[in-house]
Amino acid sequence: MPHFRRRKPQPGAFRSSLGRGRDLSLDSGGNFKGYIGDLCRMAIQGEPDAELKDLLAEIDAIQMAARKPIALVRSAATSMQAPTNC
Repeated sequence: MPHFRRRKPQPGAFRSSLGRGRDLSLDSGGNFKGYIGDLCRMAIQGEPDAELKDLLAEIDAIQMAARKPIALVRSAATSMQAPTNC
């Protein structure tokens, strides 16, 4: 999702209140000296409904699958390090 570059909030952007069962999405990005950052957080007041729980489980599965190769490389790199007590 693209980040919009606005100097001031859209009219009516903050007129909705966070109530029980409503979700809140915060998305922020920045660029500093060639480094790009993106941060997204979501919250819900109260208990999430079944659809949100299903979506979270799907996202969690994708993230865990992406972390698996990283863990394998880290494990291999750790086992190949020279002993520090030589």
